[in-house]
Amino acid sequence: MRQLLSLFLLLFMPLVALADGMVIPTVAFPAKITIPDQRALICFSNGTERLVIETRFTGSGTNFAWVVPLPGQPVIEEATTGLFPTLEYLFRPEIVHEVPHYYSGILALIGIGYLLLFVRPSGRLIWPDMAACICVGVAAATSSQHDIFNAGAFSIVTLILFCDVLLIRIVQRRTFAVLGLTLLGFGLLAALLLPTLGAASRETASPTAGETVSILDRKLVGIFETTTIASHDAKALQTWLLENGYVVPTNSEPVIESYVKDGWVFVAAKIRRDDAAPNTSTPHPLSFTFKTDKPVYPMRLTGLGNQPLSIELYVFSASRAAAPPFKEESCTQPNIVHPLLNQWTAGFPIATKLKATLSPSDMRHDVWLEQTPFLFEHQSRLFSWQGALTTALNWGTGFFAIGLAAVCFLTFASEKPKRPLVRSVGAVIVASVVLAGVVDLSLPKIEVRLEKGFFRIQLKQEQIALSMVLDDGGWRNVAEARSALQNATSNPTNAVVYGFNDWDNHLVGGQIREEDSPGNYLLRETNNQLQFVTFGNDGGEFVARNWGLPARHQTP
Repeated sequence: MRQLLSLFLLLFMPLVALADGMVIPTVAFPAKITIPDQRALICFSNGTERLVIETRFTGSGTNFAWVVPLPGQPVIEEATTGLFPTLEYLFRPEIVHEVPHYYSGILALIGIGYLLLFVRPSGRLIWPDMAACICVGVAAATSSQHDIFNAGAFSIVTLILFCDVLLIRIVQRRTFAVLGLTLLGFGLLAALLLPTLGAASRETASPTAGETVSILDRKLVGIFETTTIASHDAKALQTWLLENGYVVPTNSEPVIESYVKDGWVFVAAKIRRDDAAPNTSTPHPLSFTFKTDKPVYPMRLTGLGNQPLSIELYVFSASRAAAPPFKEESCTQPNIVHPLLNQWTAGFPIATKLKATLSPSDMRHDVWLEQTPFLFEHQSRLFSWQGALTTALNWGTGFFAIGLAAVCFLTFASEKPKRPLVRSVGAVIVASVVLAGVVDLSLPKIEVRLEKGFFRIQLKQEQIALSMVLDDGGWRNVAEARSALQNATSNPTNAVVYGFNDWDNHLVGGQIREEDSPGNYLLRETNNQLQFVTFGNDGGEFVARNWGLPARHQTP
């Protein structure tokens, strides 16, 4: 009996404490990082807006055209490809995964409380006795992340407590003598096993539309060829777009005419890609800075495509931003250290992330942003399936404990004929299950992947490994150095050589790559030196290494 009790305590003790503060926790991340159809950064102050747009092109071919209407003639600049991955990571929703198992403690208290208060020598067993044992057994079954361990804990805890009930009910032993000895053993063994359990957890174009179309500006911006045009004639402007290779929908004339009437200009951008396959391309974003009385995100031309679009807006201004039907995902007072983001958002104290999937009818109007007072910080929360279930069970068992106490008090305090206690307890159980189900269904969920808390160390090790690739030499210029790093990261077996399994970037998703975003790197040529620049989880850059560039071969 003593050996069986010791084994029971070994399994039961994780209910008391799981591990000490030295345990490296797991961190939950979205299982799949999805990129919306469009992402935009809006910075607005004193009648000037900076609008940075990242859009995606899907289809076959190598040439794509893009037309953006704006309230005023813009200054167009290239944005880096890491701008929006950095924003996505910095403003990611909180993922609730590791939720304390309060329900297990409540069940244990209910079960043990019943056994201490109501189990007395009587010569027969009743069904609540077994229910109380099962309550404590279920609590024990949540003490570990290992299913086999939990199943064993449930079986042994339930069996031992049932044996205690038999000793009290049938063998006529005293309640506090039997259960008190068991609970005392729990406490003593806890002091002995807690360090061991903690250690185990640690292991674990040329215009032909005539003079009615004015070309205000034409320039190359990154991989885009941009032309800013204006006109007082909607038909002439539409003709110019068609003649210069910009396919516009047949029903676009009323929209273009409305923009022309309001004095808007149009930025027509062309892009060429090398791959003609029907893939989705996400080129570097473009930044447009222009005058406007109110911050705006133009949507009416995009809305003519007759398909829903997923859009994310990051708005930096002096106050909170709102734009129905967009939903606010977060509103914070950020500390931006990413070089380009810091340059463009400096002086804007409030950042609001808005997100929506817009139908064609939603895009019949441009998105005009409203400024509202900033009262408090807000960050959206998503639950893993485990986190949602644990939260629901906490609510359900909490309600059950309160309801059970209320039923017992009303039943035994009332002088009127007592309603059957079993029926009342059954009603409380049903209500608790319903509440838990409602809570679970109402919580927003997301599939997650779990990373050990030291995954940031792996990212640092990956960056060190890439600098070692460059140390091996063999490259003569930046292009060859870039090719050497791409060849290294394209083969997972190369990662094994440096002591890890892959080249994954666990912060922003995908493989580690040349991009100014958390966990990635850049190669930069400056002062006849090659700089290897890494980016931390806050988006800040760090010059990790410098190499002198070999002397260039001179032609005779």
